[in-house]
Amino acid sequence: MASKHNDPLHNFHEHVYITDKCWLWTACLDKDGYGVGAINTKKIAAHRISWLLYHGDIKDGHYILHNCHNPSCVNPLHLRQGTQYDNIQDQIKLGTNVGKRKITALLNPDKVRYIRTSNKSIIELSTELSVSKHCIWDALHKRSWKDVN
Repeated sequence: MASKHNDPLHNFHEHVYITDKCWLWTACLDKDGYGVGAINTKKIAAHRISWLLYHGDIKDGHYILHNCHNPSCVNPLHLRQGTQYDNIQDQIKLGTNVGKRKITALLNPDKVRYIRTSNKSIIELSTELSVSKHCIWDALHKRSWKDVN
């Protein structure tokens, strides 16, 4: 019989507080309030763990979106798969994409091309373009702006 420590569902629920609506992640949260967990020692968003446990695979390039718009929620009934476009449309409807430090608001195709052709370091580019190092890294390694050459 498998021990509780090896049971992903048990480990997941050790970090969940269930309310009438949302299931709140009680372990580590990132700077935006999203839960952070791990699978096989690899960090992964807690709502993605919930999706994997309750719904199965996530399509390549898809996001797991919150219908409740609560970033710490991991209730599998509040989650759905969607594209980056779907995610941006949700942000526009909610007004959460304006004035925030988001890749979609801070970079444009010309800046992305500049990042990818520059000989400057990520730190230099980050300072020059006033965006996070993570934002530069994502653009540089095509984790974002995949359609820009």
